[in-house]
Amino acid sequence: MLNLQLAGVGAEPGLRNLCDALRKRLEDAATFNHANKPVLLAAYGRILGIPAVNLVWTYLNKGTHEEANRDDFDADYVESVAQTLEEMDALDLRVGRQEVLPQTAMVLGQ
Repeated sequence: MLNLQLAGVGAEPGLRNLCDALRKRLEDAATFNHANKPVLLAAYGRILGIPAVNLVWTYLNKGTHEEANRDDFDADYVESVAQTLEEMDALDLRVGRQEVLPQTAMVLGQ
């Protein structure tokens, strides 16, 4: 079970809250013993290293458009999160598959 904080009744979970809940669940999952578990935890750590108040979270949750009174988001953070999520998506986490993808391990600093 995942516990997610929502902005209000009927609100959708934000990406940061979802990543935080998934990371906590992985850390607590004693029965999930897989070679890619440390890679996943490192990836979530990288994503969650972006401060919660950063505008990148607004961009990732809702998109963005030109507004005269709105600060720009940090494109490097957006690219980092998107790349990390793509790398995580490429991991094979099925039962019996214990191979760590070399390109993912290198990118994530393993």
